Amino acid sequence: WCFEDWLQEKAKGDLEILNIDLQRARLQAEQRLFRIESLEQRLELPDEVNGDGRLQRNLFDCFDIVDRGLANNQKKKRLQQTDEDELEPHPASYLTALLPGEACDDPFLAITAQSILFEIHRIVGEGKDSAPLEMIAETLLARKISKEEIEEALDHLLMQGEIHEVEDNCFIAEE
Repeated sequence: WCFEDWLQEKAKGDLEILNIDLQRARLQAEQRLFRIESLEQRLELPDEVNGDGRLQRNLFDCFDIVDRGLANNQKKKRLQQTDEDELEPHPASYLTALLPGEACDDPFLAITAQSILFEIHRIVGEGKDSAPLEMIAETLLARKISKEEIEEALDHLLMQGEIHEVEDNCFIAEE
């Protein structure tokens, strides 16, 4: 048994293992680079530089979500109008028609949202600049309307642009 021969064989074995590890690391780096390049191509990053000298891109610039959402919304409205013209009105349609803006198919949401609008008008009519959520909720909770329904109706009214939040939990109605 020769120590030098063993040491050379051990070094060759270690070099082979190191070579395999390096090949695996190179393959992983190539795969990562490929994924990054494919993401870059999908986003079609421009060579434009903003005022800070950095490349910056808004997510909505990459995907036409807003445009598609508006187009889908208009298509749904047209389909709803043709369907509504052909069918008899729902018995609760007088409740769902209370809400201004987009049609609503949830009568309880319509009632809750209309109650919120009435409360906001009442509170602002009493001389306050805005209607605090606590005052709105106090009246509606007394009518046995749940907190979740109030939040859902508030979200609906905010999304429809019927009310505006002027401060934290303080609302005014659209004029």
